[in-house]
Amino acid sequence: MIIKEKPIKNYKGLEGVLRYILSKEVDDGFIHTRFIGGDRAFKKQMEASGDDAQTHSIIAERRLQNMLAVYKQNDAKRIHKRSNETKFHHSIISFHKADKLSAEDLLKTCKQFIKVRYPKSIVCGVSHHDKSHLHIHVIGSHVQLSGVTNYYTKKQFSEVKNRMELWQDKELNVSHSKVLHVKKKSKAYLKMRNTN
Repeated sequence: MIIKEKPIKNYKGLEGVLRYILSKEVDDGFIHTRFIGGDRAFKKQMEASGDDAQTHSIIAERRLQNMLAVYKQNDAKRIHKRSNETKFHHSIISFHKADKLSAEDLLKTCKQFIKVRYPKSIVCGVSHHDKSHLHIHVIGSHVQLSGVTNYYTKKQFSEVKNRMELWQDKELNVSHSKVLHVKKKSKAYLKMRNTN
């Protein structure tokens, strides 16, 4: 899997990204949220709306506005404030087009990534099938529920990618989506990778 992450610096950027990822068809996929109060009610309303496009559109907009409000409320708890700070992260997890993963596999991957990268933050993850390859979008708050900033150095984020790669080797049956996320292949890393 390839994992990329982009910073989101303001609420307008957050709304744009959320609107994009939630507007794509997710019939074969999922929308997974964590620590977003009220989202389950919108999920049930969506399921109950069936094929009524107008009702579906209204519920989707209310759901989006609820998510934005929750992200903003959480960001207001930020203990350490700086100018030009990163408010949210947009992570993209991509798989090679030759690897066919089920919706269940993608959801498992999303949950594992959230557990590793955003253990105490507000998160929304969505799977997309609109490209030639499967991918997952994850929007995580830069501020944990406690108000502490969820800052990762390049080295720490590289460790997240390595942990996900090792998890993938154990949990997913993929052969084309294997990537070494290290610049230099250390003996310790290769030994750890080959023993798992």
